[in-house]
Order: sequence, then structure tokens, then C-alpha cells
Amino acid sequence: MENLVMLCLLGCFFTLGSAGIGIPQVCYGPDYGCFDQFPPFANPLMKLPQSPKEIGTSFRLYTRDNNITNEADELDDSSKLKLKKSHFNIERPRTIIVCQGWTETGNGYDNWMIDLKNALLRKGDFNVILVDWSEGANQDYGQSAGNTRLNGAIIANFINFLIYHSGNSGQSAADKFYFIGFSFGAQSGGFAGSRLQEKYKMKLGRITGLDPAGPYFTATDTKVHLDKSDAQYVDIVHTNAGYIGTSDVVGDTDFFPNGGSVQTGCAPDPKDSPVFIVGCNHLRATKYFVNTVTEECPNPWTGHPCGSYLSYTLGLCNGCGDGVCPLMGYRAEETKLNGKFYLNTGTWDTLCQLTDPNAHDRIRGTAVFQFYDLTPLTRLCNNLPSCEQLLPNLLSNPLCLLM
Repeated sequence: MENLVMLCLLGCFFTLGSAGIGIPQVCYGPDYGCFDQFPPFANPLMKLPQSPKEIGTSFRLYTRDNNITNEADELDDSSKLKLKKSHFNIERPRTIIVCQGWTETGNGYDNWMIDLKNALLRKGDFNVILVDWSEGANQDYGQSAGNTRLNGAIIANFINFLIYHSGNSGQSAADKFYFIGFSFGAQSGGFAGSRLQEKYKMKLGRITGLDPAGPYFTATDTKVHLDKSDAQYVDIVHTNAGYIGTSDVVGDTDFFPNGGSVQTGCAPDPKDSPVFIVGCNHLRATKYFVNTVTEECPNPWTGHPCGSYLSYTLGLCNGCGDGVCPLMGYRAEETKLNGKFYLNTGTWDTLCQLTDPNAHDRIRGTAVFQFYDLTPLTRLCNNLPSCEQLLPNLLSNPLCLLM
């Protein structure tokens, strides 16, 4: 039932319209190229991208030199004069590009982007660039989804422009570029990363996908969605998998806090607005990530490999092979471990990682459990069919676990 409600709420935003229907291809010059609806982009609901003018992608640069006054340097992918007058310095240890998601403004009023920008500049002397493509992101879902393709091409062209006109060239410069995208922004990062390789023969250093958009991207060809081939390292934070976010494991390292679909403090409540119900779990990825940069939480956001979220929550998982588990968020690249990793977090008041149920000395033996109330276990099943079928049997049959 919860799945049905969420999909119905999301479906209110899905309209076919007329733009992009029946038009097999659009072209936007040598910089951005052509886009078609032939395989693997044959989904008619995912429309062809609007023009660059209609999408209106722009870039705002912040550094430690201009962040105090909060006066951004406005940049684009063609003006060498703007770049020369800006505070951009290719020699900084990192250039971090942050991209908004669906229906966000991207122009300074999305608190998570501002919070992240400030946290990053406190952490290091970086170039931090916020991407505003709000005109393209605030269309109906099918059009905005299609616009991610052109938005990615514009971002790739912009990255090449920064590198080429800063007296650098080649892979060594691209190594220091780090893209962080939320929802449609994450999918835009995938298109930017793949295009940078195809057209400019450079590979981004890292992409972080914060709950990458799912509908029209899930279970598609790797050319259609963000995946681990789009950068040297790709890490994903799933917070609404199977709903607005993708349920696919698409990165080198995929984190599933609280199981990856429903976050603590986001359970549907009749008193909440539809927008809150739909967006709470999805947006939580941005809040988690900001907290991993500020490092204000007592626990370091340690992910744990496990066969399922239920097994993780019951404390049945061993540690990582080399004794070092990956940290979700900003520090994920310290280990770059491959696979799916789980962790639990607190509610709105804390938004920090809870104590790891698997962080204990293991005691091997056999335990037999007889259940009389299954209410605490129903949430742990997390919509896994085999688990839901098992629960009724636990009332009449003891559960034997080998540990």
C-alpha cells in the first residue's frame, strides 16, 4: 500500500505534454551535439531535451576568497573574460561541482547546496561551483528527465573550458574535478562524465550521486543513467530507492542508510503535505552528505557489507575483509571498496549514524527464538517478499540462528 501511495503522489507530476513527442532528434551545435529517442533512449516518456536557452544552465563559483562576502563569480562555458576576472584557480587541490535536483531552484535558495558549499570551503581551499539549471529542472518529470542529457553535455563542455583556458590539459587536470549531484543532478553528472570521456578524452576524478533519480533511469542501459564508468570513482547514497530514487546498484560503492528506501522520521503522516511525504526520504541524502562533510556527528558514517538490510539490523554480518569498512559520504574515497553497504541513522533531531549493530566481538553458537509479536520485525523486512512470507510462520515455529 505504501508503494502505491508514493507512486500515485509521484505520478501527479508525470505529464506527457507535447514537447519531444514524435521528434526523433534535436541538435544544438558542435559544443553539445545531437540527442535522439532511438535505443537506448527509446522511452517515449523521457522527452528530448529543450534548447540550451530554455534550460538556462549557469555556474556560480565560490572560493575562500569570495565566500565571506557571498558574492559568487558568474561563469559560463564560453566567456574567457569572466573566467579571467574570477577567483577560479586550477591549482587548488580540488574543483567541486554541485548540481541541484528536480524542481529545485539551484540559485542560492536551496539550503542544502549553500550548507554544502560552506562546509566544503571550511574543509579545504577548493573551487566550489554551484550549478543552476532551474529552468530545465522545473518542467514536468518527463521533460526534466530528458533535459538532464543536455545539462550533462553543458557541464562537460564547461569542465573542458575551465581546464583548457586555465593553461592545463589532459587527465591530470580532470583528476581533481569532483561532481556531487542530487536526484536529476546525479543523472546529469553521469551524462557529463560519459561525454567528457567520449568527446574530450578525460575522465572525472569522482562523482557522488545523492539518491539518483529512479523513474526512466532504473533498469536501463548504462548509457542512460549514472554508473561507475562515468568517473574514476563513483559512490552513491540511496535514501528513497524504488520510489523517486533508483534501486539499482550503479556505483563502485553504494550505501543504503536505513535500508535505502524509507528514512527515519519520514514515515507518511496524514498531517503532512504530499510534497513532504514524497520528498522527505529523497532529500535526506543531501542532509546526510552535508553532515559527513561537517563531521559534527560522533560516529563516522561507517557502512557495513551485508546480504540484506534485515541481516544487518539483526547484527548478523561480519566486518569488511581487510578490517576497514567504507565511510558513507565525503570520505568514501578513502577506501573505495566495491559493493553494497548498510548503516542506520537517527531522526530529524540528530541525522547522525547510530551505533553499528555489527560492531561487536562475535560469539559463535546457536540461538533459538520464539516470537509472540511480529510488529518490530515487519519494518525490517523492507518489502522483501521472502521475508514477508516468513514472518507469519515465526509465530508457530521457533527461529534457529547459527552465529
